[in-house]
Formats: sequence, structure tokens, C-alpha cells
Amino acid sequence: MINQETGRFLKEVGKVYVSVPSRFSWHDTHFHLMFLNWMPRRISHRVIGILGKHKDYTLNNGKQRIDEMYYATYTSFKNKASKYDLFAEDIRLNKIKNKVFFANNFFNIIPVFLFKTVYLIVRPFYFKTFHFLLTKKSN
Repeated sequence: MINQETGRFLKEVGKVYVSVPSRFSWHDTHFHLMFLNWMPRRISHRVIGILGKHKDYTLNNGKQRIDEMYYATYTSFKNKASKYDLFAEDIRLNKIKNKVFFANNFFNIIPVFLFKTVYLIVRPFYFKTFHFLLTKKSN
């Protein structure tokens, strides 16, 4: 989760890659269940129990309970980053923009423009995670 410590860390290292589970993805990345991200946490916790998908939380192996995980929408994550003076770049979108930059004629730009449009429409639901490059905003 983003906090003041993230900003302090970025002053020293400059950039950090962050992968954030999508709140409205159709498939949960940790428990591999459909539409788990869409449910309220207390209900999703029960569903995980009913389906026998709980993990061994007693070990110190990084496995988290569903109510301890941070799921975000694209906009909520960008807003949270901005709150702590951080700039969150969408890595996938940057790759698409780079294709446009390196397109050497008009006919190459059209497919990239269409791909970018489709990406922006399906981004919240299709991709399980968002990939951001966080940098400290310059004052």
C-alpha cells in the first residue's frame, strides 16, 4: 500500500515498480476464484472458506487473508499515489504510446490508436493487475 514511507523511499531510489490487483478483475490473482474481487470482504472470506481455498496463514510466508489485501481501481490507485506526491505511470499504456512514437508512417499509427482505445476500455476488467512505475513528483 502507498504511504508516506513510499515517498521517502522514492527520494532515495528514484523509481519503483508496483503491481496492484484490480478491484474489478474477473479473476482473483491470489485465490484463483472468479469475481472474488467484486465481493465485500466479509462475504469473500466466507466464499473462500466454503470452497476450501484458505491458505496456511500461520506460517510467515507472505500469504495474506483476503481482508488484508489491497485491491484498487485504476483511478483510486492513481489518486492515492498523487495524495503522497507520487506520479504513477501505467507501464502497459507507455508501451502502447512508444509504438505510436516509433511508427514511421500513418498506416502504422492507426492500429496502435485502435489498440490503445481498446486497452483503455478493457483495462479495468480484463487485466488481473495494474502495472505502475512510481516516481516522486518534482516540486
